[in-house]
Amino acid sequence: MNCSLNLGLWNSVFAVPTALMDRYLKSCDGAALKVLLLILRNASGTVDTAQLSEQLGISQQQADEAVQFWANENILLLNQAPVKVRVQKQESPPAQKKIQHASGGVPPKMSQEELRRCLTENKDIKFLLQECERLFTRPLTGPEMQTLVGLSGWAGIHPDIILMVVQYCKELGKTNMRYVERTALDWLDKGIDTHEKAENHIRERTTAFKHEGLVKSALGIHDRSLIPKERQYIRSWFEEMGFDIRLIKLSYERTIEKIGKLSFDYMNAILTSWKEKGLKTPEQVMRSDKPPEQGQQEKKTSFDLDEFDKISIFNTPKL
Repeated sequence: MNCSLNLGLWNSVFAVPTALMDRYLKSCDGAALKVLLLILRNASGTVDTAQLSEQLGISQQQADEAVQFWANENILLLNQAPVKVRVQKQESPPAQKKIQHASGGVPPKMSQEELRRCLTENKDIKFLLQECERLFTRPLTGPEMQTLVGLSGWAGIHPDIILMVVQYCKELGKTNMRYVERTALDWLDKGIDTHEKAENHIRERTTAFKHEGLVKSALGIHDRSLIPKERQYIRSWFEEMGFDIRLIKLSYERTIEKIGKLSFDYMNAILTSWKEKGLKTPEQVMRSDKPPEQGQQEKKTSFDLDEFDKISIFNTPKL
């Protein structure tokens, strides 16, 4: 039996420098990668960003930003050989949604010259971008740098606070710049504008994430996020009632025994009852469950009926 290689698509190929892939494949976004591949495919001709937008199915702004990114990295030369690219400045498509600050303003788009001048004149901004690259372990893209600079110039957030936002998001595993931007603007709206306020907020949120993780694990919640009402209950159980995860887990077990399903409302009723009785540990709860002595039988029975009515599924308490 004879055989031969089926060249198929390999009859027509173009080269991609390995150095480009090694350095940028992880850091550049999808639009930038598409633009580069199409330009390499037509390396002998002139490429227009309007053509890039049409052929790749991306917006004009995405094409412009991708070209600017590769120009910043000295991969492309604008209006020069070997690859000529004419960047046509156009308004963003009306359907494209931009993040707006609470004041109603929209962050202006910076030119490359404005960005370079800002990095040259503002040492704090330069340090911010350097530290962000260190945290992300990769070079920042042009749009990412514009976002960070805009948070300082347009939103008026100090670069030190922006860096704390980036560090906080990095610890959450959220390195998308849009998430960073939303978080920074949320801090601004909450008046978090000093190191002390930022540290307190991070401490509170870190504690909340820890408690929520403990409860989700204890209750077997692995396939969904908690809703705000559930988060509020958890914060109350730990911070206001002072309970630990052992007692919260016991309330869950009692809930399953009584109604056969998870119910944060029912758990809260049980925990509230224990709080009113001064029960702080599972051992104390177990001792309180023991049958009363004969002389206290009548009083104890009446009390238990009241407590049962209190946490009845037909009388679910509200926040």
